This record gives sequence, C-alpha cells and structure tokens, in this order.
Amino acid sequence: MSKRFFRFFLPVILLILLFSLNAVAEAVILESINGLKAPSELELLKNNQKAVREQLIDKKSNLKESRKKISSDLLQLIDENYLPPGQTRENLQRQMQELKQYRLETSQQRGTVSEKSELVYVYIYLAPAVDTRYLDKYAREVTHRDEANHLAAAWVEVKNLEALASDDAVRAVRTVMPPRVKTGSVTSAGDLLHRADQVRALFGQDGAGIKIGIISDGVDNWKTARNSGDLPASLTVLRNSFIYGGDEGTAMLEIVHDLAPGAELYFHDCGNNIIAFNEAISNLVAAGCQIICDDIGWITEPFFEDGIIAGHVASLLAEKNIIYVSAAGNDAQSHYQGMYYDQGDGCHDFSGGSSDYKNLYVRIQPGQTAIIVLQWDDQFGSSSNDYDLYLWDLASVIPLGMSNDQQSGNSDPLELIVYTNNQASSVDCFIDIYKFSGNPKNLEVFIYKCATYTNNLSPADSIFGHPAVPGAIAVGAINAAAPSQIAGYSSHGPVTIRYPVAETRNKPDVCGIAGVRVTGAGGFYSTFYGTSAAAPHVAAIAALTWAQYPEKTAAEIRALLLSGAVDLGVPGFDYIYGTGRADALNCIQTEDSTPPAYQGAAISEDYKTVTLTFSENLTANTADLKGAVTFAADGTTFASLGMGDTVSLSDNKLFVTFKAALTGNKNRLMVAAGSLKDAAGNVLASTVTTDAIEAGINGDLNGDNVVDLRDLLWLAQHLGLKEGDPSWESVCIADVNNDRVINILDLILVAELQ
Repeated sequence: MSKRFFRFFLPVILLILLFSLNAVAEAVILESINGLKAPSELELLKNNQKAVREQLIDKKSNLKESRKKISSDLLQLIDENYLPPGQTRENLQRQMQELKQYRLETSQQRGTVSEKSELVYVYIYLAPAVDTRYLDKYAREVTHRDEANHLAAAWVEVKNLEALASDDAVRAVRTVMPPRVKTGSVTSAGDLLHRADQVRALFGQDGAGIKIGIISDGVDNWKTARNSGDLPASLTVLRNSFIYGGDEGTAMLEIVHDLAPGAELYFHDCGNNIIAFNEAISNLVAAGCQIICDDIGWITEPFFEDGIIAGHVASLLAEKNIIYVSAAGNDAQSHYQGMYYDQGDGCHDFSGGSSDYKNLYVRIQPGQTAIIVLQWDDQFGSSSNDYDLYLWDLASVIPLGMSNDQQSGNSDPLELIVYTNNQASSVDCFIDIYKFSGNPKNLEVFIYKCATYTNNLSPADSIFGHPAVPGAIAVGAINAAAPSQIAGYSSHGPVTIRYPVAETRNKPDVCGIAGVRVTGAGGFYSTFYGTSAAAPHVAAIAALTWAQYPEKTAAEIRALLLSGAVDLGVPGFDYIYGTGRADALNCIQTEDSTPPAYQGAAISEDYKTVTLTFSENLTANTADLKGAVTFAADGTTFASLGMGDTVSLSDNKLFVTFKAALTGNKNRLMVAAGSLKDAAGNVLASTVTTDAIEAGINGDLNGDNVVDLRDLLWLAQHLGLKEGDPSWESVCIADVNNDRVINILDLILVAELQ
C-alpha cells in the first residue's frame, strides 16, 4: 500500500509542550507497578489482550486507500467502527473539543431548517507544486499557509474529510494538536545564584543595548507586573493573540528583567501550529532581537533527525548573528528508549528480557488527558517498519487508546495516542507496542500529563526537537533550593541523530536556576519551576555578557556562556548538566584580562572639575587614591593636590575637583600606575598623564580669548548673584576670586587683568 503521504506527518500532529511548573507537577513518579500486579496476573491479562488485538489488526489490514491518509483520531470520528472498545464517539468529540480541535457550527439558509456542521482543525499536506489555495474548495477556513512546505492549517467539515483525502493533490490529513497550557515585587533567586547581581554591581552592566525576544503562551496580564515594577513599561508585544493565552511569558520576562534590567524586552506568542511558531521566531529576528528564548516543545518533532522547526532555527543561526536559547525539557522521568525486543508474540518487551514487568505503566486521574508519543529510528517519509501503539486498561484489558497507522515505505515512524479519563476514579494502564511488520528498530516513547510508574523508564536521550540544534542553547534545570543538584525532571542528553548522517550531539548545553519566585500575574504560580524558568535566566546572562563585549559575535558569546559555567556532576561536560550552572560573573571575568584603558579628560564649565574617562568601571586599588593623583599647572612640575581638592570614582570615571577654578592652558594631571583596577581585578598597568587641559584665560568671561572691556560689561550685568541662585551655574565663571558671590571685588580683579 502506498504511504508516500506519511513523509509529511512530522509536524502535522503537533502539540506544544510548555515546560512550566504545571508540566513538572504532572510528571508524577509512582513506585514500581510490581506491588499492584503479580507476574501470573499479567500473563493472564496478556492472553485476553491477544484476542482483542487480533480484531484491531484485521481492521487495519482492510483500510481503503483514502482512509490511510487520515490520522487515527479523525478516522474514529468518521467511522465509529474504528473506535477502540474503551472509547465512544461522544467521548472523542468532547476530548477534541477540549483540545480546540472540534467545534459545532449552526448554519441556517433562508427558508430552511438550521443545521449543525461538525468542524475539525487539521493540518493538510499537499503534493509538491500544489498551491495551498487549492484547498479553499474543501476548507471552511484556512488559518495558516506555508507554501514552502506545502502545508496548511484549516477548519474542515467532518463530512468532507474523506473527499479531501481522496484528492491526489492531498498527501495527508491529521489533527492539529493544541498547546498544553495551564496558568500559574519579586526578584528571582537566580539573580544571586547566577551572580548576575555582581555583574551589575562590579561592572555596572545591566544588558543595555541588547534586545531579547521571548516566545511562550502569552502575556495576558503583563501590565500587572509592570505596575509592581517587575517589568518595564517599554516591553514590546509583537503579538499576544494566541487563542489559549496565559502568563508564562510574563513570568519568563520578569526573570530576564531581574537579571538584565537594561535589556530591551520583546514578546511574541507561540501560536497554535508550526507555521505560526516559525513566524514568531522570524518576527522577533526582524524586530532586531539578538537573543531569542522560548520554552516551547513540539512533541511530534522527529526524535532521530531535525524537523521543520529545528531546520528553521538552524538556518537563522547560520544566517543571522543571533543567540537562540530553549528549554531542554522536563521529560527525564517520563521517557523510554531501547531496541525492539520481541516477547514472542510481536509485542515489545520494554525491560529487554530482564523483568516480568515488560511494559510501561501509567496512572491517569479522573478528567486527566494522557498523551503518548512513539517514534523509531527510521527516516521521516521513508519508514517501512510498521509499529502500533496501544494503551490498555490494566484491570479489564480493554484498549483505551490506539494508534495503528501503516508504515509501508513512504511513511513517518510516528504513532500518537491522546486519551481522556472520563471515569470517576483513576485508572492504571499499560503501554504496549506491537510490531505489525518489519525489522527491529530503536524505539522511543514520551509520556505526558499523567503519572508514570518507574518500571523501564530511562532519562537518557530525552532531549529532541529544536533545542537539539547544535548552535542552539538547550537549558537544563537546577532548582534554587538545591543549586548544585540537577532537578529530577530535567531532560538528559545525549541527542541521538540518525539522519541525514548518524551523530551524537552533546546536550544539554548548560543549566539555569528554576523554582524561583515571580509575581504570579494573571494567576500564574508564584514559584516558577521547570526548564522554562531556567531558560530565561540563561538568556539574561547572555545579554549581560554581550552588552559587556558588544564587539563579539553571537557564537563567541555562546562560547563564553558555556566556558564560564560552574562545573557540576562529573568533571567536564556531561549529559546531565552540560557544562554546568551558568555563571554571569565568570562569563565576563573569564574573558576580561585587559587592564582599564584611559580614554580622555574633560573640564567642567566652572573649570573646577576634571573628569578622566576609562574603558570600564573602576575601583580603587589603594587606600590613598588622592595621593595617587598629582597636578602640574605648568604642565611639567607635578605636585600633590591641595587641602581642599578631592578625588572620587563613579562607574568608569575618575573625578578630580579643585577648590579654586583652574586657569591657563597647560594644566595636566597624572594618575599613578596600579592605583585603579576594574571589576575583573585587572590593575591599571601604566601611569596615566593627561594632555594639556585648557581652562581658559583668567578673566576672559565671554570666551573670546581676550580680557577687555566687554568682559567687564558682562560681569557688571551679573553683580550681586551668589551661589544658590537659579542662574548661578551659568554665570559662576564671573566669580573670579571664588568667594561664591559676584561683586565689586571680581570687577576689580578683571580690570587688573586687562
């Protein structure tokens, strides 16, 4: 049977996994299933299971060609004969309605009775060279189009699905899986643990000049955080029209603003399909964002190769001078990977023959929707090894969910189950994989939104999708309460890639702090867990580093970020911590071995203060800073400063203030070598001697370089003014004798200077 259409299934069934506190909370780990079922009971269940499976296999074998293009859930909606015994059409409708995949519309034409139309939200893949406008005759509404990938997202009437799939121009029709989002004056604990506070204090660096773009669910209540001072009023929201909304984006932005308050912040919602997500990335780049950070995971992106989104991110990293930061994932405790191991009846033994408990086991609470994704290491669009995925009730051995698409050489190695428990009590289930045909392959399973038993789970290799792109920064999570210990949920590396060439990628790249306080604007949780909390910390550190070294490229800043991390776990890089916990101070100090450089001097209008400017912020490296500065009015004879003279530091400037205004054009200052240092501890390497500082001609009040009658007349206009008067700063030059009042004594002195 022809399955060319499945080549495009990669992004068609999509679900956004927002790595939030909620995602972490749902990844509940239960003890082993061993205490609930004895091996003899499992063997009895297996016999009952076999008879049911044979009936399902028979139905799969007799599908007509057009229905092979339609995903299992849509097929079950079209024909109830394909529903698993543990599911009803009404439950399926309700489940799809909750996932924003299904709706009823009432239409009424003049003189007719109103009718209700069933609509489903689907991805439609077209043959090459077919314009998406071709679909307009089938679709009620096309919401997004991607001509480059021959893809459209559209609302289509259920009654038109088979006609749509029968068209030779259509390759595949699959449900659009929506984002999994639930909502949940504070400074993040990560500010201290990442030492960003010291970068601001020692280097005066706050990220100014850097634009950071955040992609997440929404910023519905960002103005609440603005009003509390936790977000700047200057936040630019490019789009927040995402149908589900939320405030995880608000929480991520708060973290960035805590660490890098000078950075310019942007936000774009993640959209509800891959076309919209790629648009979000591109729009932030077009807005000038140098750093982009997201906490989005697309759970049907290929596990063993780069998909459409990963390819888009990789292209932008190659073409643009940007840094891309992404949450690594919260899947370490809900993941399996291993070679197919036949139990003897075609079913996979997840234990590899080492245990009587041969499956993956989950518990689904009432009202909870479990999502299970299976892939194997065939290339997308080329799979001829056919595996089926089942979810069985452990007590009754009734199949609650199944995904049994056919892989026949042109297909995607992908199966997915969505099951909502509509019962009044929790249900224990087991996950089963059946090899319908083909060769043993490396199988990988992710389980979302339900509790998992520990049997046969494996945290290794649980990072995939666009965070796995080599140039992107995949961020693991370390909870603030245990800042040297990886969070149990944080996904592990490596990333196993099989196509186009086999490689093993080093991921995660680095870890950030999670379990931190945010304002909780919009009802979001006030303690923010997950790699989605860790990622914006790392993005902010990148901003601080890039603002400190604006001449460097994005790749150089990324290298500094990784090399400056505090090593945790085994020495060097590892697949749990990456390079370690990101450290803002190390990033800058590691790179900074250059002593502060003198840049120039300027004198104030009253000729009393000379400001020396250096290349970076300064601190004194001596207890007697004033003693390290000398002055020569004639430019050659240097002497200590006078009793009333002062020396002070602020940021990258040294101020020398004289009690009396300077005169003449030969004034010079000298600052001793070793008397100053920068925040990295680099000491002023050599003595600084200013060029001649021209203070003007004493008595030349109008600035024409000559003392004459016009200066006397100018002074006479301001007789009687004294320090503290509103105009004093602009006329104090007429106080020639520095007694802080302009009077007859100043007039006499100027007259004598003519």
